[in-house]
Amino acid sequence: MKSIVVNVKKGRKVSEEVYEGAVNEVVKEVILKVLPLWRPEDSDLIVTKHHITELVGNVKEDFHVYVISFSSTWVGDELIEEEIIAVFPQVSKELQSQIEQTLLAYSLSE
Repeated sequence: MKSIVVNVKKGRKVSEEVYEGAVNEVVKEVILKVLPLWRPEDSDLIVTKHHITELVGNVKEDFHVYVISFSSTWVGDELIEEEIIAVFPQVSKELQSQIEQTLLAYSLSE
């Protein structure tokens, strides 16, 4: 099984990598790589799991997208996430594009 890892910073896709392995294992690997980049004095480290169900053609796709936030700031009650990394299974190019567009918009919501 292959997993996709997308890094988004301030509304721009910085990188995209394909990992060999199940999403629940790849997300752990990515978190370990992110730890040295995380500055606990300035930011929270948050991992969220989003359940996605999409109908692609006649096939129902059911999977999780993990979002790792390690560069964020609180402005009042609002969390501004400057950089996020998403991990999800390899899906159709069309569905991957939809996920990426959501991630780009998500990291711009300030």
